[in-house]
Amino acid sequence: MAAVGPRVAFAAFALVALFVAHADTLRCYTCSTVANKNCGDPFNKSYVPMTDCQSVGVTGTQPKEIPVCKKVKQRVNNGDLQTVRSCAWVKPEDPCPPSPSGAYIREEECSTCTADLCNGAGVATPLVLPLLGVAAVAAYSAL
Repeated sequence: MAAVGPRVAFAAFALVALFVAHADTLRCYTCSTVANKNCGDPFNKSYVPMTDCQSVGVTGTQPKEIPVCKKVKQRVNNGDLQTVRSCAWVKPEDPCPPSPSGAYIREEECSTCTADLCNGAGVATPLVLPLLGVAAVAAYSAL
């Protein structure tokens, strides 16, 4: 049997590390400005609950979905702007799929991120971790 080269070993390690990072429990802020004005911007984390996403039963329904923290700003028919922060499962290539909220709500902004409590920022960090993993493998392979 042939020995595994250092590049193959590094690539395997990087992929395993990437999936282990997503297997850990993710904590997100969960709130809506309908019930809690501190949920909006500016965000006041002192008055907003943190949720362990696994404890609320949020799971992926499709293959290749990953857990994320999500922040959505939506406008309702009466003109009010609502902010919703939550746990979600999404495909990395489509981190903000259209919400099935109906014609009376228009989504104005959506962002997702993969770090603990990352949806508390004014603008959430994009899904960077999967891209960094691929970039690391590609960079090492180019050596």
